[in-house]
Amino acid sequence: MLIGMLWFDSSSISLSAKIKKAADYYQKKYRRAPELCLVHPSMLTDQTVDESTRITVRPYRPVLPGHMWLGIEEKPMEWEKQAEAHQIQMERIIEKLAKENT
Repeated sequence: MLIGMLWFDSSSISLSAKIKKAADYYQKKYRRAPELCLVHPSMLTDQTVDESTRITVRPYRPVLPGHMWLGIEEKPMEWEKQAEAHQIQMERIIEKLAKENT
């Protein structure tokens, strides 16, 4: 995930409830449900996450404790296809410039 919404919740409610609250806000703000929630590994130790939210929850050390980073998971194949298309486009431009300079 490259872009997402950072949410802070220091309340004593369960992690599942925090994620649900943040996901509800995300849905209202962006009109799309989040697919991924990144949290600090310390937040996953003694709490289980309710899987009914259909949000993948993963530990991610750069996220500070008490924070949740919600968003849409990037699909690797989409990035690979875009990179490949960009590479082909750049090769064509280079070939065209080479022909013009000869």
